[in-house]
Amino acid sequence: MPFYVGYASSVPRVSVWEVREDRIFKIHETPEVGKAIPDGLNGEQFLRELFPKLTIEKYNLAGKFFPRMTRPTIGFEGGHWNYPGYEASQLDIASSMIQLEALYSHLLDICRVVHPQQENVGAFGHEIRNLLILASTEFEAQCKGVLNANEARPNSNRRDFNIIDYQAVAEVMRLEEYGAALTAFPWWGEIRPFDAWKTDRCLKWYQDYNAVKHDREREFKRATLGAVISAVAACAIILDAQYGDSRNRFVPAMAQAFSLRRPDWPAAERYAPTVVLDGKGSYLLQPMGVTRYEF
Repeated sequence: MPFYVGYASSVPRVSVWEVREDRIFKIHETPEVGKAIPDGLNGEQFLRELFPKLTIEKYNLAGKFFPRMTRPTIGFEGGHWNYPGYEASQLDIASSMIQLEALYSHLLDICRVVHPQQENVGAFGHEIRNLLILASTEFEAQCKGVLNANEARPNSNRRDFNIIDYQAVAEVMRLEEYGAALTAFPWWGEIRPFDAWKTDRCLKWYQDYNAVKHDREREFKRATLGAVISAVAACAIILDAQYGDSRNRFVPAMAQAFSLRRPDWPAAERYAPTVVLDGKGSYLLQPMGVTRYEF
């Protein structure tokens, strides 16, 4: 049973239809009401005829979601960024949010000593190095969590994942399009930790982390305030990309620490739950099923 998504650039609302034999059904509204497909047309042709102003595309995610990946949800304006796998992931989300809170608290301690303004972006020191290493390894752990949840394998002959695999995670989750701002220090400006990957360049903060981790004496000056702020922001972003607004149910104060700008997901890559009509005339949301992303 093929599915199709329809959208217009001028209208934010997106619709999904299912083609069943000789009828089409909108899957997230009144599923028992369908339109008969005229003779001589297939489902896609009929949709294009019905909605000439919409872009109609094949859709493969009806009732499905990728583990540890949040995307906007079609048809439910109030819950666009809630993670469909929240119920089974509460322990992981809580643990990750507690870790993020610890990183952010450490960053605030540093900012009480080195004021976060651009004149101090190159300031360096031991506590900054320690936090840079902690935040960067947490980013790596989150990437590995996404990869393992989707049963991915390293893209090299190594036994463990590396930066090549992390870049693949960033591409799939559109991390390059995220922006973050520290609400306590708005003058710092928007932080875009993954922006360099748009042009396949290296992440400076991640290179700095590797340098100071392996050779503190010679690379100490790379443990900078600018690098550590980017690393902590990277952790906040990848948690949002995994769990969306569901993460705010744990450690609510962290919801106010960062102001995030999220990606604009293409309609065909968003999630869409389905509904069924029960015997009492009510519509029930169907639980969404897990499907692994093939890295």
